[in-house]
Amino acid sequence: MRRRDFIAGGATALTNLLSPLAGRAQSGYPTKQIHLVVPTSAGGVHDVIGRIWADRVKSALGTIIIENRAGGGSSIGLNYVAQQPADGHLLLVGSTSTLVLREGGNNRAYDALKDIRSATIVATTSTSIAVHPSLPIHSVKELIAYAKANPGKLSYGSGGVGAPHHLYAELFKSMTGIQLTHVPYKGSVPALTDVLSGQIPLMIVDLTPALQLIQEGKIRAFGCSNFDARQLAEAQDSARINGLPAYQVLQPEYNLADRASYEGPLRDLAMQQGLGVITYYSLASGFLTGKYRTEADLGQSVRGGGVRKYLNPRGLRILGALDQVAQRHGTQPAVVALAWLIGRPGVTAPIASATSVEQLRTFSAAAELALSDSDRQQLEQASAPEAA
Repeated sequence: MRRRDFIAGGATALTNLLSPLAGRAQSGYPTKQIHLVVPTSAGGVHDVIGRIWADRVKSALGTIIIENRAGGGSSIGLNYVAQQPADGHLLLVGSTSTLVLREGGNNRAYDALKDIRSATIVATTSTSIAVHPSLPIHSVKELIAYAKANPGKLSYGSGGVGAPHHLYAELFKSMTGIQLTHVPYKGSVPALTDVLSGQIPLMIVDLTPALQLIQEGKIRAFGCSNFDARQLAEAQDSARINGLPAYQVLQPEYNLADRASYEGPLRDLAMQQGLGVITYYSLASGFLTGKYRTEADLGQSVRGGGVRKYLNPRGLRILGALDQVAQRHGTQPAVVALAWLIGRPGVTAPIASATSVEQLRTFSAAAELALSDSDRQQLEQASAPEAA
């Protein structure tokens, strides 16, 4: 089969875009109508993110047609995309966990390593536990106590068997030792509708489509992913006090071009508590490879829209410093950018998407590259947040 790129739209993590390998953007792309498949029901987080992304890239790629193909925990949409011609004009939005979890399923008609490729990350989102307001539950601690006092009486909804939120809930069950009965739906929106009406008592919900309902008091939400330093510290303290497993790994957005959100209290807390730090967006959607330097370069791939924000004086200074350091070491800018990350205090490892064996070998060279103090100083001066 042909390989496709994945845009991923992310439930608790990253939102990715997928589409065909053979359809890597060439000069003059697109040459026909682009379709974006959403493998979940209308109104869900992937649908919302997909429509926002399509609107924002309309000036560069033209109007994009949205197709909702929900069901099977996203497998229906994924299977459909994998069977279509790999010409770069059919994309799919879904979370990174959607692709990974479906790769382990039995109802797939594709090979995730050969047929589908992540094209870019377009958003990050958070999840929370949502309950019907009639329940006497206002916190994770109260949920655990209620479930243990009423074993087998609580059920939860999800977007389907094997869908990310199904797995999140099962992980929560295994960590806390409570009993919850799974009720699968054809998408997260129908499940949320039944939580609103009281047909089911709870579910793990994406905050993007549920925020207004929470603010209006129609559902009650507690717990959250994607913590800042204060929230993470509170979560760690709560886990310790209640005898629950604590977080062991942090996954922040961190790279030479995006330093401010991690450096500071969040980094200090991670190092203090010995958390593993696995960075994402490690190459800033490909910007730190040096591939995108002008507005004209943005049309080279579907990632272009997410890179535009770096095309400013600071971004160009960063590329200039990467070029100079790379030239001194006889390597590529991407290798230097990853080597800088690997050497940062508290960082365990960076995440970087490789779309070929050759690219994987190139990225692997970062682990062997020894940057000098002057190399690091040059990179850090060029990328200092205050220099923006």
